[in-house]
Amino acid sequence: MAERNERNSLSKIKVFDLNLLTIFEMVFIHSSVSNAAASLGMTPSAVSQSLQKLRNHFSDPLFIREGKGISPTTVAANLHEQLAQSMGQLNKAINPTPDMALKTKFVVYAPPFMSMALLPTVVRSLQNDGMDYEIVHYSSYTQRSSTEELLNFRKADIIFSPSPYVSFSTVCTPCSVEPMAVICRNDHPRVGDTLTKLDVANERFTSMNLDDAEVLTHKVMLNEVLGERHFLFSSNSMLGIISVVENTDAIGVVPQSLLDRFGSSFKVRSLKTEFEMLKTTIYMIYNKSSLQNRAFTHMLDRLKREIPTALLNRPEDN
Repeated sequence: MAERNERNSLSKIKVFDLNLLTIFEMVFIHSSVSNAAASLGMTPSAVSQSLQKLRNHFSDPLFIREGKGISPTTVAANLHEQLAQSMGQLNKAINPTPDMALKTKFVVYAPPFMSMALLPTVVRSLQNDGMDYEIVHYSSYTQRSSTEELLNFRKADIIFSPSPYVSFSTVCTPCSVEPMAVICRNDHPRVGDTLTKLDVANERFTSMNLDDAEVLTHKVMLNEVLGERHFLFSSNSMLGIISVVENTDAIGVVPQSLLDRFGSSFKVRSLKTEFEMLKTTIYMIYNKSSLQNRAFTHMLDRLKREIPTALLNRPEDN
């Protein structure tokens, strides 16, 4: 409903020359067409023509000559009163000062396991700082835009991704290393405490089923470690995968932090492997131009400090 009302308002506004309101306000403030024209860098004739358009629009003379000056009509006075507050808010929006206490919204894309570990702590820290922030999180497993598109079109302020993205206009910093865990149900009839290459060849697996660049990159890396596998189930939900593993003979591969968080809620167990298991590096990516925003740098500093130390690998920014 609100969006529809906004569209209706914009449809009405677009046929109105908003510059006329600026001219009106200058005439109102100076009580003089010539002084308003001088302030605006216009000719008195051009200002008078603009006033005539407003008179026609409001069906009111707006200003009445009084002595050597002009005085506003009641319609003009009411219009000025309504515009004064709106002009002030508009000025703040288009000309923010560094110390303005504006509410700041930042959009963060991150895998679910990363967001659960990191974002609650960051939001709490910003709240305790008394900072008026709003963090909008989107799961990078459900978005359909590439990292390049999200950053270039300013749809995201910060992206956490297992796929690095490097360009002249961005910062790409490895910020954590996420171990991957292999799981099966507690009473699996064949698999012991250790997953072998023979088990990999004989058992069936679960898989993420998103055609997403980050997920595909992870699948390629996982194939290099495990080799060819047979699949029983795929899902875009890690919790859905764990649930299926709990109730079938399927083998699953999930982030260790997700298993630490929810493993006790499922009847699954973690398996050792006779080979070195995959670890996924998570990168923090953002536009270099964002560093000019004081509010952004404050949030970025919080993110860097609050990334879980157990997973943290703190190299310097590129």
